[in-house]
Amino acid sequence: MTGKQLGCLLLVAGIWTAVVPVPIAWGQTLDRRLKGLIEDHDGEVAVAVEHLQTQERFGFRSDEVMSAASLIKFPVMVEVYRQSEQGQIELHQFLELTEQDKVPGSGILTPHFSPGARLAIVDAVRLMIAFSDNTATNLLLDKIGLGATTETMRTLGFPNTRLNSKVYRRETSLDLERSREFGLASTTADEMVGLLRLLHERKLVSPKASDAMHAHLLNCDDHHKFPRFLPEGAKVAFKTGSTEAIRSAAGILETPRGPVAICVLTSENADRRWSEDNEGDVLCARIAREVWDYFTPAEKEDPEADGSCFGAASVPGANASQGAGNPVGVSDGGGEESSPEITAESSGQIEANRPLDSGEDANGEARDEIIPAGASSQKPLPKRLPADSLSGPPFTCSAVWAIAEARTGKVLWDNGSAAVARDIASTTKIMTAWVALKMVAAEPGLLQTRVMMDQQADQTAGSSSQLVEGESVVFQDLLYAMLLPSGNDAATAVGRFLGKRIDGEGDALAKFVAEMNREAGRLGLKGTRYLNPHGLPQKKHMSTARDLARLAAVALQDPLFRKIVSTREHRARVLQGDGKTREAVWRNTNRLLAIEGYQGVKTGFTSAAGSCLVSMGQRGQEELIVVVLGAPSAAAAVSDSRNLYRFAWQTRGQK
Repeated sequence: MTGKQLGCLLLVAGIWTAVVPVPIAWGQTLDRRLKGLIEDHDGEVAVAVEHLQTQERFGFRSDEVMSAASLIKFPVMVEVYRQSEQGQIELHQFLELTEQDKVPGSGILTPHFSPGARLAIVDAVRLMIAFSDNTATNLLLDKIGLGATTETMRTLGFPNTRLNSKVYRRETSLDLERSREFGLASTTADEMVGLLRLLHERKLVSPKASDAMHAHLLNCDDHHKFPRFLPEGAKVAFKTGSTEAIRSAAGILETPRGPVAICVLTSENADRRWSEDNEGDVLCARIAREVWDYFTPAEKEDPEADGSCFGAASVPGANASQGAGNPVGVSDGGGEESSPEITAESSGQIEANRPLDSGEDANGEARDEIIPAGASSQKPLPKRLPADSLSGPPFTCSAVWAIAEARTGKVLWDNGSAAVARDIASTTKIMTAWVALKMVAAEPGLLQTRVMMDQQADQTAGSSSQLVEGESVVFQDLLYAMLLPSGNDAATAVGRFLGKRIDGEGDALAKFVAEMNREAGRLGLKGTRYLNPHGLPQKKHMSTARDLARLAAVALQDPLFRKIVSTREHRARVLQGDGKTREAVWRNTNRLLAIEGYQGVKTGFTSAAGSCLVSMGQRGQEELIVVVLGAPSAAAAVSDSRNLYRFAWQTRGQK
């Protein structure tokens, strides 16, 4: 059996040894969904995921010891509740703040409370978990004893989860060598997930204590990591940790198919910015969204009702500059088209007075101040924008849009960002198909040549044609498999099949991608660079709306390309490995094709790119191309496109 048929998850090293098959209906395995994201990250990464009811698991370097940073505050909370159960401390006992207790970094005690302030132990726990308060953490450590957390973790079977010192108090270190290596604390992804498993089973200290600790974790106020791309209403009980070189998170995500424990540890990150689009934060958020999508029934993945922009999420990293007709910028965030919509709360939408969890310094100690609700330093409301103009292009949700002549690709209108390079998701496949059809023009017999799916194609992550290793189709049908359901597996198969026909040494797929880039150069697509044939996120794999309009105009001159991208459904005979045949049915992901007057061209979705749509519309004898990139949902991309066509037709006198 193939990987796609079995859907088996990665065999995890360390304490996880079993591999549980995933039902085929759930689509791509977590291994396929997550490994591309992990491998693309510029830094060290360890990940552990476990479904807490079925025990299905994924692990990547999950038993390696890494810096824990403020994640260690979760085990500190465990020790607080353990000592409370043992009668060593009382949760409503008061702690008194002194000037000497104050340390910098994340939290609200240091900047906003005076010496002599008193707070209950349970309130200090809430500050430590919700706002990652460093001063509250140290007050608790003084109460429970610095070495107690590490000893309890060892007793529970988590020997690598160790607290080395108080926060911002390196002189208190219990192990200077480990402090130098790991900073504040250390752990592994496996151990964090094991701790979360005990919490879910209500075996962490006691059922009552487990429920209380779970409630604390539900109040974690870091919106940059796990919650960032999750649908509205999704619940995740979690804790995070951040330093200049570290971004990590661990928690329990309540999915439609049950609770899932996730731990993402990163270190040595190249991106050390204290900004809302830090790549480590985004990686944590992308992994949480991929886990959500994987454990979400297909019928629940697309809750779009009316195509409106309201309530839809922003997409992290998109260019925020907006031209006429775009009042709101959509910001940028991978998996490809397995999820039609991102519904997250972007940093730009967070209220100015909401306290944000911040990061720590290189020693594992947080550094940015948190402003609580109602504080005197709250930012004033911005001035109101001018009234809406009655002229100009329509208001849209998409980060970037352009309207062009279909005959020439000349851009007629755009929102001012059409020349900015950005992630383009599966609109990449326009170039894959165009290069393929140029090779077909030189060798027409290729169209009926049978192409077999190999392991590399079969294991390509993201949206799938559901062709599996050992099956074969004629090349023309493979193009349908790539362009209609947006099969990333089919795109890899196209590239590998044709790459073997390109002169030169080296990997077939790499040679094909090189030809895609050469063709981009020949067409004058100066803002375009390809690193793969399908559009899964890779650094510097980008294009612009202007380049996509030009490319679509060129590709649409090919009759077969135009026919394929305008096809709503295609059926093909698939030859299986055992010699039997089956029928494959592929439906076009382009929703505009359900409306008269639209043809092609290509959809796209990744967390990095948002929802994308390159389309062609016709009125009378005139044809236009509309490109929208960075829409918050597939429905929004369609709605924006229709509004832009309407504007263009009216402006050009069409009825």
